[in-house]
Amino acid sequence: MILPFLFPLFLLFSAAEAAKFLFYNPVNIGASLSHRLFIDKLADLLVDSGHEVVNYMPTMVDHDEGKMKRKARVLEWKAKELEPKQGAFSRNVWTKEDDFWSYFNFTAIAAFSEPFGKLCDLQMADDSIIEKLKAEKFDLGMSENFDPCGFVLFKRLGIKYAPVFSTTPSNFQFEQWGIPAPLSFIPSWQGVFTNPATFKDRVLTEISELYNAILFNWLHSGRIVDQQGYGTYEEILAGSQVFFVNSDEFVDFPRPISEKVVYIGGFGLDKIKDIPKNQEVQKVIDSSKKVFLISFGAYVNSSSIPEATKNDFLEAFKQFPDTTFIWRYQTPNDGFGKGIKNLELREWLPQRQILNGEKTVGFISHCGMNSMSEANFFGVPMICIPFYGDQFRNVKALIQRKIGLELPKKSVNKENLVKVLGELINKKDYYNQAKTLSKLIKAKPLSATDRFVKYAELAAKFNLHEVLDLPGKSLNFVQYYNLDVKIFLFTVFSSILFTIQRTLRALLSLCISSPKGKKLKKN
Repeated sequence: MILPFLFPLFLLFSAAEAAKFLFYNPVNIGASLSHRLFIDKLADLLVDSGHEVVNYMPTMVDHDEGKMKRKARVLEWKAKELEPKQGAFSRNVWTKEDDFWSYFNFTAIAAFSEPFGKLCDLQMADDSIIEKLKAEKFDLGMSENFDPCGFVLFKRLGIKYAPVFSTTPSNFQFEQWGIPAPLSFIPSWQGVFTNPATFKDRVLTEISELYNAILFNWLHSGRIVDQQGYGTYEEILAGSQVFFVNSDEFVDFPRPISEKVVYIGGFGLDKIKDIPKNQEVQKVIDSSKKVFLISFGAYVNSSSIPEATKNDFLEAFKQFPDTTFIWRYQTPNDGFGKGIKNLELREWLPQRQILNGEKTVGFISHCGMNSMSEANFFGVPMICIPFYGDQFRNVKALIQRKIGLELPKKSVNKENLVKVLGELINKKDYYNQAKTLSKLIKAKPLSATDRFVKYAELAAKFNLHEVLDLPGKSLNFVQYYNLDVKIFLFTVFSSILFTIQRTLRALLSLCISSPKGKKLKKN
């Protein structure tokens, strides 16, 4: 009889403990659907934990995402003039040149930055949305780091904030936070090397990090943040409560780190359910001996792969008749692959569930961080065909851990595909290593899901910035490396050694000359 009276008290206690979170989740030309889904999943975790979450979606692009299921309360702000709906990104990525020097394109980056700046200016000029958000009284704001406007908004609202990185931050960003990032053994985004690095590797890494710093601080972020009057983007990010990084410390390159960095790679994967038995793709899996998954993410359209390259894939698949290749292919009814018995084309795939299957022996991917985290968590070795951004660095991490192979897109042909597929299908080395690493990841004392939720709750309740902030970020070059102290100590020790040396020489000279002097006097 007493339980009905205790239940309202329990609800009251839960409401008192619940925090209120704001996610900045823009619909923009430069922000793909995969990034919004990344934010959605994080927001869902907090909703599932009993918190109030607002998924704020400013948009200046016409879209059809309104029917998507989101657990968080959606608050959409639309610009008066919307840009046309965007299609798949860079449909010619398979033929586009992407050597190391092709990324030094300031014009392209300026064009990428323009819509972010425009959307930010429009929001900051609309006092009504600012006042509406202020009235919500949020405890913590979160946004991806590549769009500085989210943090400008948090500053204007006067709330604490924490960036979420869908990829590993650049080394120069770690340096800005006061965390050492030695380029001698930590590669840049361009993924120049695996350890040990050669002299050439280290030269290219230095060049690429300098470029990344210029790109991020000046050409992109500076143009958006500086005019808002809240300091530089470097200063704003440094004031974050914590940094949520979508990477796994057991897979990424080992590095010096701070308690302010919270690794959340693979979050939510411990809650994955099996594919329903009545789904067609599960029937395909059940009838297969081995399964090999193929998907290049939201940016790269498999249908747009050059015909010659697609035929190379088909010819390679024929060499492994006991393996079923399940490919996320955007136009499965266009006639491609017709007659290939061990090929299954699907416009959409339950990627996580397939990777979690016992029959899955490999994964051909672009090596984006989400796909990589999923494969690592479920213990599936990868063949990576990187196209842009952090993907070149990601594949180097897999190679270092011996759980993946790289196949540059310009090297994709039948012979090379058969070679790398054979390494994963016919040999157990990569498969066994991937399963061992998966067990290590799953055995962590605190899962990636719990890490995110617990640290988000902690940052909402306390000011973590005050207790975790590293003073090194505010020191100049001379102070950071103690150069003035080292010069001072070198001068002191050199002076002492010089004095000792001169004194010993004088004494030695006196000792040698004195007997002779006495002998001459006696004579």
